[in-house]
Amino acid sequence: MSLLDRISAARQRLRDGSLANEASVSIGVVLPILDALGWPAFDPGIVAPEYSVGTRRVDFALLTRGTPAVFVEVKQPGLAGHADRQLFEYAFHEGVPIAILTDGATWHVYLPAMQGTYDDRRVYLLDLLERDPVDSAAMLQRYLSRDAVESGEAFERAQADYKRSRQRKGAEAAIPQAWANLVAEPRLADLLAAEVESVCGFQPEAGDVAAFLASLSPNGKLLPRPGPGDPLPTPPIPPQPTGSWTGKGVVLPVGTELRATYKKQPRIACVEDGHIVYDGQPFRSPSAAGAAAVNRPSCNGWTFWEVKRPGDAGWVVLSSLRC
Repeated sequence: MSLLDRISAARQRLRDGSLANEASVSIGVVLPILDALGWPAFDPGIVAPEYSVGTRRVDFALLTRGTPAVFVEVKQPGLAGHADRQLFEYAFHEGVPIAILTDGATWHVYLPAMQGTYDDRRVYLLDLLERDPVDSAAMLQRYLSRDAVESGEAFERAQADYKRSRQRKGAEAAIPQAWANLVAEPRLADLLAAEVESVCGFQPEAGDVAAFLASLSPNGKLLPRPGPGDPLPTPPIPPQPTGSWTGKGVVLPVGTELRATYKKQPRIACVEDGHIVYDGQPFRSPSAAGAAAVNRPSCNGWTFWEVKRPGDAGWVVLSSLRC
């Protein structure tokens, strides 16, 4: 079977809830995908299960010339987000350049030796249930194909992606200060005053121009220019209406209705107090609420739920609201 076939089979198993624990995720998703990526899944000399790291064990080590090049830690569906520290300890102990954390659906690609928080050192997050299978295959081949790992290309690609991510975050953090610097620039006030006069024929008061420019700065105040070595300010977080649910760039106001049909039966939820509430229980994500609605370990809530926000004319699939 091709990698695309293995991904399609994995998606089906994840959706039908047949993967209830780590062992089933390993057998039903991880090993078939690794095998399609060129790793002989049944050769313990290359795909080493329960690899010893001191007194602990990592689920799989992908070996090149007898040395671990990638660690793969497997968790049961929905629990991949809480094992970063454990995986990093394994990788640091052995000097392994790439670490993978997966619950079958989500695949986190880390460079443990880089700087920053755990999130900073995550160069990619793939969700097999949400991404197109062709895109998923391309990502897995980029970081995990045996040829790429053995040649060092996988590590080089991950390093390049890490560097780009750091640069983007640094530039994003600098935007408020850069804008404040422009607003405080006397030439900008002069240009604005001249443009006002060209529009209406009257010269504005200098104080009125300064007040307007100050209103465009963070918190309505002009920020001082930073000196050498001064830290850049943290970008302000746009306020959201109280009680709204926010996720992946989507805001669902209080009162938003969610609906779905499962086994010919309606499933109804709503947004209250920053959560998606189904059957009286609050959930932090649409997928968690969807899993409860179908009584299975996992569910892609973004495609499961239709939503109707206050003021909307009709219902739309939740995933269509993402940028």
